[in-house]
Amino acid sequence: MALLRNLRTSAFAAIALTVIGAAAAQADCPSGSGIQFPELTDAQFKCQQTTLLATLDFITATTNARQDCFSNIIFNRYPTDHDPVDCMAQVTNDSPGTTGDPDIDRRLRSAEADLSRRVLVNCTNVDLSALGFPGFCDDATPLTPYTAFDHNLCLLDHGKRLSNYILDVEHPPYPGDYVLTPPEMQCADDVARLAAHLPYQEIDARSRCILGQITRDLALPPKIDCLREVDPQYPNTGRGITDNNVVEAHNHVLRSIPNACPTVNLENIGFPHRCEFQNGNSVFPLPALTECMFNTHHADVFRFIDVMFPCSSKCGNGYLNVEEDCDDGDNLWSPGELCHRDCSRALCGDPNDDGKVNIIDALYVLRASVGLETCSLLICDVTGDHAIRAADALRLLQYSVHLPVTLNCATDLSTTCGNGYLETLEDCDDGDTTYVRGDYCDDACLGVPCGDTDRNGRVSVADAQYILFRAVGIAPCAKAVCDVTGNGTVNST
Repeated sequence: MALLRNLRTSAFAAIALTVIGAAAAQADCPSGSGIQFPELTDAQFKCQQTTLLATLDFITATTNARQDCFSNIIFNRYPTDHDPVDCMAQVTNDSPGTTGDPDIDRRLRSAEADLSRRVLVNCTNVDLSALGFPGFCDDATPLTPYTAFDHNLCLLDHGKRLSNYILDVEHPPYPGDYVLTPPEMQCADDVARLAAHLPYQEIDARSRCILGQITRDLALPPKIDCLREVDPQYPNTGRGITDNNVVEAHNHVLRSIPNACPTVNLENIGFPHRCEFQNGNSVFPLPALTECMFNTHHADVFRFIDVMFPCSSKCGNGYLNVEEDCDDGDNLWSPGELCHRDCSRALCGDPNDDGKVNIIDALYVLRASVGLETCSLLICDVTGDHAIRAADALRLLQYSVHLPVTLNCATDLSTTCGNGYLETLEDCDDGDTTYVRGDYCDDACLGVPCGDTDRNGRVSVADAQYILFRAVGIAPCAKAVCDVTGNGTVNST
């Protein structure tokens, strides 16, 4: 199986769980995160342990309840005169929402109450900044200290997001009024339950390894990297039991799903649904389902662990780790940047990162085309010509009103641009992804052509005027761009 970074396709990115919010991760974590954990008091460690275990229990209980609801539907266990059932309805202790099944509602509310009780008991009056929080959590009360109440809201939010995401992938709507056969019913139920096992087991295995390092367990020295994954079948964390548990979690999906659906037409149970499948002329095959369930359920394991242990995150270290789509060397994000603060990447054509491509994005790209905003080519160059022009804004405008156009952001550009290291697909890397006129290195880490001071793809009178401004010292410009005579200086010639 290919490395995870090669498995994360645009289709998965479009639906992937975003476990990290918009604000920058700020915490009292030691530099070099991952092995240099802070010294914790007993109360702080108890809160950290509760953060992990209570949230995992919440996700497990919530997902199992909803899985049972889906099973009742799949196997026709509800009476024909039963009120409509919505297994994904939001049911909380503060909301009168209902799935339509009182027992499922009770279990969902009980799971939420259990998480809240454990977090409030074990994290109240604890200095959560020592654990790295709010970290990747959205602080509901940013003007006051991050407390156990804020922490509880964060864990509930991310737990629900992860549970809802994997359930959405596992349970496609059935096509039309098709009535499932018994083998198809069993396959649909087995696929969901088998796939859901992966994130629970892998998060548990890697997180317990991290907990051991936090306690300075001598069996878990700094050389052990609990989050390492050289390959899905060879994590190479440095700790055999962790490797074995991770591989078993992977194999549980890779081995079990093919055995669950050997003779079923998967399209009868609603797939490919969220799974990517390019060949529309053939039936969606079982190996593609297996790979999809692995990819989608494995994709956000690391980001979820980042939420639980912000001081162990590798995101923002400037190196592209196997679980990352990009890493520009920080945990900050601003409109137009490619790399989110969780090291996932923004979508093509969506510079404001609101999940929609609309007229607002078209206006942003138009402003970027004349230098009033900054934007990565991988987001705003929707025509794929390695430049941001008015034509890109026009295409986004057409797309937003549902005209038959496609967004073709380049796929051959660096996703580590801005980390300060010259890497594959880069001509240069000046340590940021901000381009200003006259820079040699643009926001995609490509060298700006000689003489093209505004990087618009052509050398014009406007470029000559700008070079003259540089010659008299009233505008900045790199020699590699403005020294068009090659004499080592920029002057009026």
